[in-house]
Amino acid sequence: MDHQAFAQLLGNYGEFVGAIGVVLSLMFVGYSIVQNTRATRAQTRHAITQSFMSVAEIISERPEAWVVGLSATPKEFDQLSAGDKAYFIATIFGLFKYYELMFLEYKDGNTDDVSWNSWSRHMLMAFHQPGVRRWWALREETFHPEFRKFLNESERPNMLSFTDLVQS
Repeated sequence: MDHQAFAQLLGNYGEFVGAIGVVLSLMFVGYSIVQNTRATRAQTRHAITQSFMSVAEIISERPEAWVVGLSATPKEFDQLSAGDKAYFIATIFGLFKYYELMFLEYKDGNTDDVSWNSWSRHMLMAFHQPGVRRWWALREETFHPEFRKFLNESERPNMLSFTDLVQS
């Protein structure tokens, strides 16, 4: 084998080894992306649960005002005491800002379908309560347009509401 043929053979081997290196690198990058996506989703699930627990603590401070606010007809809502109305309005705003963030995380692909489906049922159950609907009519413009559309076009899920559970 002459010198030029040998150099050509070495060059071919070098290209082959280089191609294998590129394929392995791409496989590693793909694996890293999958692992990062899993970690991001796990962090998102954790943050969602922690945030909800913070809202639940606030609700538990004045459960009677919360239940009355949720189930209030428009007339009953307007007749709530200033303290109960302020408590309910602030708490429901915080809860729905939390739901809005969860919705946007889902839209961005940071929440899996199974988690989203269970949380969104809870969200829609709350959204279709009379007191929430009264509040929503007064404050919906403070939320993301896609989130508003999602809620406004939703149907009440077939599940007991918080009020139903508490009063049963």
